Amino acid sequence: MIEANARNGSINVWLVHPNDPQHKAPAEEALLRRLPAGVKASDLITFARFWRARDKLTWEPLPERDSSQWTLKLNVNEPVEGLTFEFQRELMSTEGLAGVRVEAHRLILPAMERQEVVLQVRNAR
Repeated sequence: MIEANARNGSINVWLVHPNDPQHKAPAEEALLRRLPAGVKASDLITFARFWRARDKLTWEPLPERDSSQWTLKLNVNEPVEGLTFEFQRELMSTEGLAGVRVEAHRLILPAMERQEVVLQVRNAR
């Protein structure tokens, strides 16, 4: 199930009751060592903080005269890491914030504190 969810970008929530730690702890450790590439484990507090920060984020795409360029304005209201934007058009590059990863149709933002960000984005032609 973890691999299937990884393929479609879904999350897994895994609850392990501590009633048999001699058997459950080693099984949990083994599963964590075998997570698919790109799948990260986290605790629920970290997960909740991410979603709260994501929910409080405001963003606005602004067109430019050149249709291959546009601006993305972000207001980050709580510290957050790993925000990802997905687009239909393929992206080429971005300027305005160090550490942004550009993948074919994604912008993956670095860890950010409370701040306003203005990104200049260029689409692939």
